[in-house]
Formats: sequence, C-alpha cells, structure tokens
Amino acid sequence: MADAPEGTAWDAMTRYRLRLVLTWWPWRCVGYLLCSPVVATGWVATCLPLGPWAGIPLGVTERWRLRWVVDGPRPSPHTRPDRPGAGGWLRCRLREPATWQELLYGLLLLPLSLVDAMIAFVVLAIPASLVLAPIIDDRGSGDRIQILTYFGLDASRLPGVVLAPLLGLVLLAVALYLLTALTAARAFLARLLLVGNREVQLGTRVRELAESRTRVVAGFESERRRIERDLHDGAQQRLTSLLMTLGLLRVRVPDADPVVRELVEKAHDEAHRALRELRDLVHGIYPATLREQGLEAVLAEIVDVHPLPVDLRVDLPRRPSPGVEHTVYFAICEALSNVSKHSGAASATVCLATDDGTLVATVADDGVGGADPRGTGLAGIADRIEAYGGTVTLSSPRGGPTVLRMEVPCES
Repeated sequence: MADAPEGTAWDAMTRYRLRLVLTWWPWRCVGYLLCSPVVATGWVATCLPLGPWAGIPLGVTERWRLRWVVDGPRPSPHTRPDRPGAGGWLRCRLREPATWQELLYGLLLLPLSLVDAMIAFVVLAIPASLVLAPIIDDRGSGDRIQILTYFGLDASRLPGVVLAPLLGLVLLAVALYLLTALTAARAFLARLLLVGNREVQLGTRVRELAESRTRVVAGFESERRRIERDLHDGAQQRLTSLLMTLGLLRVRVPDADPVVRELVEKAHDEAHRALRELRDLVHGIYPATLREQGLEAVLAEIVDVHPLPVDLRVDLPRRPSPGVEHTVYFAICEALSNVSKHSGAASATVCLATDDGTLVATVADDGVGGADPRGTGLAGIADRIEAYGGTVTLSSPRGGPTVLRMEVPCES
C-alpha cells in the first residue's frame, strides 16, 4: 500500500492527515463502498450467464467506478484483437489473463460487497446515533439509545445533551479514516486485477509502433522496386527505341539540308541525355547490381567511382534479406557521400561482416571529425537502420577519425 500512486485514497490519507475529514475523499470512499452491492447484484443478474467473458463488462464498470477513489489513468489491460470480427475478439479475450482476472474479481466482489456495505453502515451508524441522540431520544417512553449506556451518558439531560454529539463527531472522524483506509485496500485489489500495467502497455505499444514502422518501410521498398521495374521495362525501353530511330534518321538525312540535320542531331543528343539520366535514376532507386549480385558487388561499383580512395572489406557468408540489404546499401551510400562532402578526409574504409546474426557495417574516415549526429544525413541513416530494429553508433571526436557503426538484425 505504501507504493500506491499519487491520487489514490491512501495517498489522500497520507497527504491531508488531520485535514482528511475536511475534503471530499472520505465521502467518495463511502459512496464507493455503499455502491458495491448494487454493482455486484447487477452483474450477477445480467452478466454472469456470459461465462468466461462475464468479467469483461464488470471490468469496464469497475474501472469507471475507480475514478471516485483513484485519480489518474485507469487503462484497460486488454490488447487489440489480431483478427477482425466477433470471433477474433472472443478468441483474443479468452486467451488473455486479464479476462480471467476480471472474472475472478467478480467472484470476489460478491462477498466483499456485502462486507463493504455492512462495515460502512455499522461504522457510520454509531457516531451518527451519538450526534443525533438529543433529537431522537424518546424521553416519554423511557427508551434510551443503547450505545449511550457504554459511555455513561443520558441524551435527555446535561451533560449528555452536549457531550453525546461531540463524542459522535469525534467517532465520525475516526470512522471516516477507517472507511477511507478500507476503500484504499479495495481500490488496490481492483487496480491489481482490473487495471493494466502502464509500463507493460507502453512497452507493447512501442513494439507495435516498431513493427508498424518496419511494415511501412518494407512497403516503401517494395513500391520502390516496382517503380524501378516500370521505368526499366517501360520508359527506358521506349527511350532506347527512340534513340535508335533518331540514329537511323540521322544517317538517312541528306547532307544538303543542314537545318534538318542539325535538328535531328540535337534531338538525338537530347534523347541520349534523357536515357542516361533515366538510367541514373533507375540505378539510384534500386541498382540492378544489388538485386542480382548483392552488397559486395554494388559497393565495389560505388567505391570505384568515389572521389576518395575507399578500402572495401566484405565478409558475408551469405546474403541478407532484400530489405536489410537495401537499407544497408543506401545507408553506406549516404555515409560515403557525407565523407566526401564534409569530412575533409584523404581516405575512407567500408567494412561489412556478420556477428551472431547481426549485419555490422562500418564506415570510417581520417577526416577532421566533429560530425553532428543530428544532421540531416546521419539522422536519415539512423531512421533507416532503426526501422529494421538496428542501431547506429557514431564516434567523431574533434580532429578525427570518424567511425560510423551500423548494426542490423540479419535474416537470410
């Protein structure tokens, strides 16, 4: 109970201490206890025939009712069904521990609700009788409120007329403390069985978001490959055909018409330039070498045309999955681009290896260092790698060297 979160009935007792009876907390607790039999009776009458799922509506009701005595979030412990429809919902709930915990709570609520109401009634009846003793005492018949005899008081004459209500107020304050403590224990039991663990839910949500981001990235990569195929098989083929046609036309145009020949030459050059740019675009979207031969071959092409000397070291016993392969390729390309633009390096090194099911890619340079991990290029690399559950580590002290290490879970 000492670990109760801030905003509970127990927390109110420790925070307000003697001022508790001047707040609404005790009366909220009394209302919570007195309503328990009503909730239990309604649940037995309407929901118990539902069998294993009977506790679910009770859990919803009790989490709502907890707001009387617990401030703050009261998240449901249930998870989202993995299949649509009523059948998927029923199967999901049947497999969840939360469903059975709610049913257990319902079975416990039946006797506990009677105890709640009985204790609340008895504990409040005694001080209420003392407070109202001078009013309700029947002096004509000689009857006396029996509780007064235990205190040696007679509410029909002094000093009982004054002392009985005062004693009743003192006992009422004690009763409110007792009922608040009882409600705190009941709320603790309800939270234990009916309210989801916030940390567990946040962890589940993080995993769901990570899986969702991975699916989005995978879908994007699939769409990228489709665009590459469409460009390669469609627009690129038509441009090639146009280029061949213009080449034949250039041969057939008579030399006597220099204007026409100049126009044909210009059209041929423009078509050739457009085809070259389209090929570069297709290569940037999804290099054919990467698709056909893998990382080592495509990185060898990148290293050959890089403005700096790059030492490429690859030790991959087998090819990783296409998504991982493509992600690492673009991350390395972006890293090498940063090296050539910002590092002031004379050379660089690219290493690829596997370590216990993880693809490890390292890009190092002998530049001036001081790379900012929040920069657009490095942030983009981190986003790509983390989308596949990987990690990025940067070491770039002033004066260099800079080492960028990327680790991605590798599934062949």
